[in-house]
Amino acid sequence: MRRLIVDMYRLIFRATGIKFLALVISLLYMTVLNLVMIYGLGLLMEGLFPFMSVVHKMFAFPYILATSVGVLLVTLWLMPSVSSITKEGKKAASPLALILYTIFSLMLFAYISLGDRIF
Repeated sequence: MRRLIVDMYRLIFRATGIKFLALVISLLYMTVLNLVMIYGLGLLMEGLFPFMSVVHKMFAFPYILATSVGVLLVTLWLMPSVSSITKEGKKAASPLALILYTIFSLMLFAYISLGDRIF
């Protein structure tokens, strides 16, 4: 997760040149991808593990706010320090892991949205 945040920071910082904006966007982007992964894996594993139905309850309206804040705090806790990110941001970007994580999240999102039509 740390590498993904740093790679996203590198890409956004090179595009905009604003450190704070790059830091906030990379944090929010990883939080959204983590939420999609949690929900998608919860749907996929619901048939295997019946207790995964709790994931649906976590993503219902009043609880989604707490779930989002919780995932944001966990992502913030796992994020490297700001000074470390700015040091790493000056190095060459290698976004392969970020691209793969994004593709997996998009595949799960497509399954969530179109799973009953496709399968």
